[in-house]
Amino acid sequence: MNVITGEKEQPQGVLFRACLDYAGPGKLTKALKIDKSFNGGSFIGNPKICIADDGYRPEIIRLKRVGIDYATPEYRDILWRFADTSAVKSKK
Repeated sequence: MNVITGEKEQPQGVLFRACLDYAGPGKLTKALKIDKSFNGGSFIGNPKICIADDGYRPEIIRLKRVGIDYATPEYRDILWRFADTSAVKSKK
């Protein structure tokens, strides 16, 4: 799930890829009942979905991205994957 956070012509966004028990964007959006009807829509004033700040401030760990073996080593090894350390620890 991608949420665009910037104004038009300002490419800014957040990519949600997993959440606790839902590993992967497909399982996450299915669990949240998000389908293509949300494409291009706004979260502002939308009664079907809300992203809210619950005050939780996780400790973030930076990791190598997965599934990009095709990339050059320069980009393959960049730490562009971000995760909550408690989620990473719970999988071990």
